[in-house]
Amino acid sequence: MKVPILKSATHREVAPSEFSHRNGCFHTWNVPPSGFGKVRYIPGYWEWVEDVLPHHKIFLEDLKVYDAIYASLFTYDYNDNVLQAFCELWRPSTNTLSTFIGELSIFLWDLRTIGGLPMHGSFYDEVVPSAKELIEMDHQVKPFLSESCLYLFSAFHRLAKGEFHEFSVHDWVGFWFRGPSRYAEPLQKTSKVDHVRASVFKVASLMARGVKFSLAVLLLASIYHGLREISTSNDLIASDVIFPIHYVCGWMGEYFETHHRVNHMNRSLPLCKILGEKVDKYFNLSDARRLFQRDDARQLYHLALLRGKELHFTENGKLSDSFSEFFISLRSSYLTLRHDATFIVESYNPHRFSRQFGFCQDIPGDLMEQPYDGTLQALVQLWDSSTRLGTSLKFIVPLRPLNDVTLMTREYIDWWPIHRLDPSKKNPHIVSTSPRQDQVHVRSKGVPSRLKVKLPSPSSKPKTKSNDLLQAAQTLSKSKVMKDGNAPTKKKVRRRSLALKTTTTAPRYPTTLAKGRSA
Repeated sequence: MKVPILKSATHREVAPSEFSHRNGCFHTWNVPPSGFGKVRYIPGYWEWVEDVLPHHKIFLEDLKVYDAIYASLFTYDYNDNVLQAFCELWRPSTNTLSTFIGELSIFLWDLRTIGGLPMHGSFYDEVVPSAKELIEMDHQVKPFLSESCLYLFSAFHRLAKGEFHEFSVHDWVGFWFRGPSRYAEPLQKTSKVDHVRASVFKVASLMARGVKFSLAVLLLASIYHGLREISTSNDLIASDVIFPIHYVCGWMGEYFETHHRVNHMNRSLPLCKILGEKVDKYFNLSDARRLFQRDDARQLYHLALLRGKELHFTENGKLSDSFSEFFISLRSSYLTLRHDATFIVESYNPHRFSRQFGFCQDIPGDLMEQPYDGTLQALVQLWDSSTRLGTSLKFIVPLRPLNDVTLMTREYIDWWPIHRLDPSKKNPHIVSTSPRQDQVHVRSKGVPSRLKVKLPSPSSKPKTKSNDLLQAAQTLSKSKVMKDGNAPTKKKVRRRSLALKTTTTAPRYPTTLAKGRSA
């Protein structure tokens, strides 16, 4: 069968520059002191949210934020060893996870499927508006920001006692919610994440008016940036890394079964199936490392929007939300996030982990430099290019692959073993010792730099380990052939041969997709 290959508009079709075995280094490991992912008890918060959700369910579901708010009611446990093993294999230069069977990553469609977050919507501008913006009128002579925004700032000013500084979420919830308390207070620690930021009021008031934001884009930018800070850290003990790690837990639970499944919740999202205490499985560090180097990982495309046949679309801005957002998730781009005066830009490279979309994986090209000048205008332009619809571009949704099809070209099978990270090798870039401490340095604005060391020609095959990946790629094929006792043996062998066959590279299309290639 022929399987299409996903191409990138932000990469050159040349042999990619060589990776260092790690972009960062772990001399010691420690979960960051910000305690991300740990339970945060705020008196009145759970009661307040439980009161709001049923009364505004339809409105919040239209905004695609109901599930995100619902998810905030629960705890999400994770195994520290699993997190360490994950971060050891994370490559911040490409925002991918280096596993035995190839690169994987958290991508936009995952966040939509796992957490219900929208990709398409308005630009998320998290900043305190100017006085002029607070009273500015739109073309219909209506206030650009709703009156609720003024109320929020008035409450903030009152609680801050006239000074513009942070105060606790505890005080904020206590100001707005006066209902009865139904939950006992557990032990807790204060942290930067327990404070109110006035910069979110503008977005919150627009949401209250019905404006939908592209939350999946900013959330993934935050996750990539947080993982970059961990991977490039010099001292995690002294850092304050904060990002929504419960979505990372949901992703690991879906692809690597790191959590027990919970089925008693009334929401069907995967994120809701790993919530609660003690649902994380226990792994020691050795087992956690082996977890990400298995050759029998769950079907990589099981969350993708695939059908029983190959579908061809023209993205004209009139497709359903599902296919429009699947198109956005296929497009190589730069993810952006504005947080007050901090501008974050992270590269998004779906062609490096295209098997998660049902495409055949080929050798990725070299990332082109993005001329980002650090201005807000350039940030908004990058965001617009990543979420724009109505482009009239053609794209393909692959058919759901057969279980015995290897979604890798022969070139990739030869190329990957000499480029993957292997934590079992004691090289100078990875020194994992005690299961608690790490390193971080804060990234400057703009797109991350890359090494310029050239690789050998992609046609040169490694002397070792190529057969290991090939054998791993055939694991499911062998299993299926052994079970299928009714089919002729010759047909089974031919089927496996077709699954590994490759041809010359197909011509590139402006849609970032190339024509089908035998896989």
